Amino acid sequence: MRFWTFVTATTAVLGTLAGAHAQTFDFLNTTPGAWTAYNSSTVPTINTATPGSITDAPSAGFSYGRSTDAAGAFSSSPLFSTGDAWRFQFDGVLGNNTTFRIEFSNPTRTSALVFAMQNANATGADFLQVDSLGTPGPNSLFSGNLGGAAGGTQRVFGNVDITVQSGTTALVSGLLSDSTGVVWNTPFTMDLGNTAPTLYAAVNVSTSGSATVINALSWTFTPVPEPGTLTLVALGLAGLGLRRWRAARKL
Repeated sequence: MRFWTFVTATTAVLGTLAGAHAQTFDFLNTTPGAWTAYNSSTVPTINTATPGSITDAPSAGFSYGRSTDAAGAFSSSPLFSTGDAWRFQFDGVLGNNTTFRIEFSNPTRTSALVFAMQNANATGADFLQVDSLGTPGPNSLFSGNLGGAAGGTQRVFGNVDITVQSGTTALVSGLLSDSTGVVWNTPFTMDLGNTAPTLYAAVNVSTSGSATVINALSWTFTPVPEPGTLTLVALGLAGLGLRRWRAARKL
């Protein structure tokens, strides 16, 4: 095997391994029974048939639901690890006067990454925000009128990526749109709090609120590969390459 061919092949394999552990949990591939209440609240009324919906349970106040499916439990280290990547993806319609939040959350909601959307009645009161509980406060992605008007129903779609830069900060990037076009695509750095060992895919919706016509709703966690794992793989590939190179020289 030529040297540079081997280097290229090794790089490709390591790159594949680096992304091989991405875990995506898809709301539309679950059943309503796979969701349970958390944060001492009531589980929302959930429909996971495409297009899905999540509505506040009658007279429940803010409804909170998290996945009970093992695939919706994302294990990480006690602190955010540099290189860990978290993604929210959503395509749906917010009901009038609705606050809807998508979260990676522990059962008591004392630790979470939060993507919040609000479609309010008042002019200029709509917002899109991202937050890590325990930090100074929500980070604004958009404020104003979704769809260019107050009230009514408003579609929001896109993704928010949170990539850990250190144990205390993360790069927030992605693209969010409404019916008028792109409303946010400007990366910035946010502060992080500590996270619990396991966070769950979770949603919550305000009193009488709803998220309907859900064509996409997913959570993805891509942990940074352990350096030791990549080192062992690299050494194994190097040994294999050296063996093949020596065998070729004997011919």
